[in-house]
Amino acid sequence: MGRTAVDWATALAQLSDMRLLIDRGSPLHTMDFSGRTMVLHAVDSYNDEALRIILEASTDPNPKEPEGLFCSSPLTAASFGGLVGMTKLLIEFGANVGACNLEG
Repeated sequence: MGRTAVDWATALAQLSDMRLLIDRGSPLHTMDFSGRTMVLHAVDSYNDEALRIILEASTDPNPKEPEGLFCSSPLTAASFGGLVGMTKLLIEFGANVGACNLEG
């Protein structure tokens, strides 16, 4: 699957567009062709508020890694990126601090 409109709005931290699309029922539990979820797009935006919007909309901070694809968890991406605010947000919303990806 490709990216949805709300995926793009999230990746670009277009907060008002994100809220509008979520309020209008955009699908939140999607994964694009590279295995990236909306939560990971939010982390990639480097915008704490974008991540908060997505997490408050009941997205899973612990997405399952698709078989055959390698990508970091949102928590790993935030912590490796030095994104302290995002790391704290993910933990606050239940990110699994003991989770491992295929590399361990």
